[in-house]
Parts: sequence; C-alpha cells; structure tokens
Amino acid sequence: METKNKSSAVTAMNMLDSFTMVGFGLYVLFISKNWFYIENATYFLSILSFVGILIVMPESPKWFLINGKQK
Repeated sequence: METKNKSSAVTAMNMLDSFTMVGFGLYVLFISKNWFYIENATYFLSILSFVGILIVMPESPKWFLINGKQK
C-alpha cells in the first residue's frame, strides 16, 4: 500500500471497528434487553471484520518478504 493511502486505510479500519460498538450499544439501549444473542452477534461481527481486514490489507510478513523488505 502506498504511503499516501495508509492514513485513509487506518481511518476506515477504525470506523468499521467503532460501528460495531456503537451499533451494539444503541441496540441494547433502545431495542433489546436479551444479552445472549446480542453478545454472540457482536462477537461474530467483530471476528468477521477482523478476518476481512486481514484479507484486504496486503502488509503482512509474507508481503514484506515478497517485496524484498527484509527489515
């Protein structure tokens, strides 16, 4: 990823992460009081977001080695 796009990528990741927390808080506050299903849905969304970010973001140790960046 180019240096000029890194800040945008980090901002997008933080926004996706915060939407999960805000959505969960608003749902519990105004709609439901049953925590079991809400908690499991939140865990699922968080894991799904994390895996999606891992797939989309190219900067992994393997990516660095392929591009000749040993440090």
